[in-house]
Amino acid sequence: MDRNHRFCNSTHVRREVYEAHTYIINHFLEELTWDDVADHVGLSKNYLRTLYSEVYRYSLNQTVRGCRMKYAARLLVDTTRSVRDISLESGYQDLAYFCRRFREWSGITPTEFRKKYTDLNSGSQNAYKNSGSQNAYKPVHNV
Repeated sequence: MDRNHRFCNSTHVRREVYEAHTYIINHFLEELTWDDVADHVGLSKNYLRTLYSEVYRYSLNQTVRGCRMKYAARLLVDTTRSVRDISLESGYQDLAYFCRRFREWSGITPTEFRKKYTDLNSGSQNAYKNSGSQNAYKPVHNV
């Protein structure tokens, strides 16, 4: 067992990593850095980055991107706003970049996603909410 894994098993560290994750998902629309998150939980940014990636298997950017994509997906399903407006609200100024990232995340474009999950006539509006997509950032270890 390596040194970091041993530390991840301590209750104190698991709590701090969980607090870091909670902070990230509650502030995903802001510009976040490891400095911001580390200051919030009281750990050095390098130590937190190591622990976080061991527990969650995602970087800060991957976690933020996943949260933003889930947020955008909910907006696509629940609103009739334009994809451009949803891109901006999700923290992406560049529409083409947003669409590319959304397609990487979901496998389809935002427009295709909206069409697939908002077909009111077939009653599938809640299909996305009942799919496994919202669990994309579960921790690898129990935290």
